Amino acid sequence: MAVSAIAGFVTAGGAVAAAGGFAAFAAGSMFAGSLLTAFAVGAGMSMISRALMPKPSMGQQMVGLDFTVREPDATRKMIYGRTRVGGAVVFIDTTDGDEDNEYIHMVIAFAGHEVDAFEKIYANQEKIWDNGSRTVSWQPYLDVNVHRGNQTTADAELVARSSKWTTDHKLLDTAYVYIRLKYDAEFFANGLPNISATIRGKKVLNPVTSATEWTQNPALCIYDYLRDTKYGLSESASDINSASLATAISLCDQSVPLAAGGNQARYTLDGVIDTANSKKENIEAMLSAMSGKLVYSSGEYFVSGGAYVAPTVTIDESVMIGGLEVQTKQSRRSLYNGVKGIFRSEEDDYNAADYPAQLSSTYSAADGDPIYLDMALPFTTNNIRAQRIAKLALLQSRQQTTITVPCNLTALKFRAGDTVMITNAKMGWSQKVFQVIGYDLSLTASGEIVVNVQAIETAAAIYDWTSSDEEDYLAGGELDLYDGKTAQPPVAPLGLTASSTVNADGTVTPTINVSWTAASDSFTDYYLVQWYNSTAGGTAVNSSTKTTAFTIGPVEPASNYAVTVYAYNGLGVRSTGLTGNVSTITDTTPKLPSLYQAVTDSSSAPTTAQFTTVAGRNPKNGDVFLATDTTTATDTVHSWTYSTASSSWSENTNFISGDLIVDGSITGDQITANSIQVNKLTGDISETYPINYPSSIQTCTGGGAVDNDVRLTIPAPTGGVEKNASVSLTVKLSAANSSSSGTATVIASCDVRLQRLSTGITTGTSVGGTVTQVSTLPNNVKRLKIVGNHISKLGTIGSICRSSTGAAGNAITPVLGYSYQNTVTGYSGNHTYIYTTSASDITVGQSFYFNKDAWVSQGTYISSEAYETLYFQIQPQDTVSKEYTINETFGGTLSGENFRLTVKQNQPWNYSNVPITVHSVSGVMQLIT
Repeated sequence: MAVSAIAGFVTAGGAVAAAGGFAAFAAGSMFAGSLLTAFAVGAGMSMISRALMPKPSMGQQMVGLDFTVREPDATRKMIYGRTRVGGAVVFIDTTDGDEDNEYIHMVIAFAGHEVDAFEKIYANQEKIWDNGSRTVSWQPYLDVNVHRGNQTTADAELVARSSKWTTDHKLLDTAYVYIRLKYDAEFFANGLPNISATIRGKKVLNPVTSATEWTQNPALCIYDYLRDTKYGLSESASDINSASLATAISLCDQSVPLAAGGNQARYTLDGVIDTANSKKENIEAMLSAMSGKLVYSSGEYFVSGGAYVAPTVTIDESVMIGGLEVQTKQSRRSLYNGVKGIFRSEEDDYNAADYPAQLSSTYSAADGDPIYLDMALPFTTNNIRAQRIAKLALLQSRQQTTITVPCNLTALKFRAGDTVMITNAKMGWSQKVFQVIGYDLSLTASGEIVVNVQAIETAAAIYDWTSSDEEDYLAGGELDLYDGKTAQPPVAPLGLTASSTVNADGTVTPTINVSWTAASDSFTDYYLVQWYNSTAGGTAVNSSTKTTAFTIGPVEPASNYAVTVYAYNGLGVRSTGLTGNVSTITDTTPKLPSLYQAVTDSSSAPTTAQFTTVAGRNPKNGDVFLATDTTTATDTVHSWTYSTASSSWSENTNFISGDLIVDGSITGDQITANSIQVNKLTGDISETYPINYPSSIQTCTGGGAVDNDVRLTIPAPTGGVEKNASVSLTVKLSAANSSSSGTATVIASCDVRLQRLSTGITTGTSVGGTVTQVSTLPNNVKRLKIVGNHISKLGTIGSICRSSTGAAGNAITPVLGYSYQNTVTGYSGNHTYIYTTSASDITVGQSFYFNKDAWVSQGTYISSEAYETLYFQIQPQDTVSKEYTINETFGGTLSGENFRLTVKQNQPWNYSNVPITVHSVSGVMQLIT
């Protein structure tokens, strides 16, 4: 009797769960304590554990969601995440404009709650509204007002336009769109369009952050549906386990890498809840978006997503009160080796499509043939995420070992979805992992209660996913039906060539050859070519053709013609025009002489027949004929000139054609100097040499220097082309105070310089022009001003002198830097400025020379005057690091350049315990064209 009572209670519990919850039933039950909890758990298992089993109704619900219906009893919809959906026409009216019933007014309700935003609105498959902007082609025919469901008043424009819509028609808590369409027989040739919208759906509460906002997180959407008092389960927040919910929220937000780069959230939920479906169906559909489960146990709902949870509980002989029942293979009816189905593809505007099927060739071979589970995913819109869910379902199905374990009452704490470890010596199992799928209760002969736990094997590998698992997705989409309202134009460019035909008397008739690429429209019927003389202001002439080429003629010589080509479809609709202009030829006199060309494959003079074939007449005195011979190793062109005196052709042997010049046969030393202008050359032949010295190169102390380790060489420019040399370095240094006593700050300093090795150049380069101004800047820096741009003749290491040889009596002054200033608003320009430490020997009106070797002997290192002294203030037992950047240029060179970096410690006043270390030198050396 007790057994039948228990069985009856379990059935009732399942029925209550399906109806919406356990709380009310449990409150009035004669059962209490752990027994009620245990039986409720069992009912929860049987109700929820099949969340990923095939549900044909889910697939049916996905089709046609973007169709708007006109039904008086249309069901209410709830929208979560982002999706495209149709609505229900709740009002339609017509009003007069310039014509009778010119305007159609429609109110379309999309959701029975407030939504976050309307993003896009479509008419059939054409986007007509995008975040407040109407598509250009629809602007004359469309007005749109959107209401997110938070409105408190009626649509004012509709109230003003229709007497049937009053201020009482507020549609509170309803997201809707008011659309006014202006009638046009051609534009709406196929009748009223189907209206759908892409919507960001309901804003939900996040109990972890206490924020109410729009989200695509499945756990948060399910939490909202459980608590929703209008359409959901009306559960209290206290009845939903907060720890499991927080874990599920975090799981869904995990980042999963993609094969194409970047990441995506592990699970999202985007779709529509139809209140016509049972709450159980809706919950199962939402759970599919996260491969999840919902279990009711101990008075709480537990939400979990598809993820491996390592077990912490072991069932062994101390818990078992009987022998194991083991089934090692599932029946073929519940076995499959592939998963396929449909989803609403975000790549295809949320139309229903097939996601890439997940098929295991290994399992298929073992089973003998492919066996598919048809699993629709109504709340998944990304094909890669759909593949992950399908693969998880497939691998779960291959866990074939199921067990029934008779346990004592300790097992009542298990919930569906829990993982446990089974240790059994007889089976040879040591902590083998299983997932609990349900249990039932029985009585022993002595009246003891036995908890028979049903479980199926599982493993962490089931949940593995890598970006290499992704399959290519080809969106099928929906077929766009041609409505004939538009015609595609010919494809640009429009080819227009001035030509002519030769008459028998040697005169020519000017013509225009027109060509274009066919329109990318299979319904194109013919093309209309239209032209007129824009020079003389003539009347347009039209002619049609079925081809993509046309000759206009005769035309007026020496005139400009405007030509336009239109495409027409079978309904007579004309495309936009493809337009161009061309000038016709000017010479209509007999061609005496002229130039012709043809392939003769001979080195001999052309025959009269060969010439006539090309020119359309016999040769005349002075005609030139270019005969190409393609039988030689490279095509050879012979130039022949006709003479009427001898009635023969003579060859011009100085004629050279491009085919006679072999690639690489002309080198730099065969080109005469200054015969090629700079503006005839393109490309960049700069050379770059990276620098990267290792850490801790050398340490200097006691006024010493680092000058031997960092030696740099720029090779000679390739190709014998003079280029400007430059060096950019970053020097990282540190000073360490090793003193172990005292508190006084130690100050040390060093000079960092880049030096260039002189090549012994004794003559300077004229900078050009004369000095127009000498001015003194701070720190006694002198600035010389010259008209023009002379930057390419200067460098930052080198000197200037009034004498080209640096002769005695002419001061040699180091260059600190230089710059160029062009003319800009408010400033006169086109000046080169040179900065020096002294310019006493160079005055206004004088010219001077630059020598990058500073007129010193070969092998001497020259320093730039633009260096920096670095100071270090260091506490005892401390290290201070600094970084110094060097950017130097050295003028043009045809040979290699050698440099060294010098870091010299100055003679300080308290440096004894402060070594300075060069840690690294990095940068680039360049030869710049």
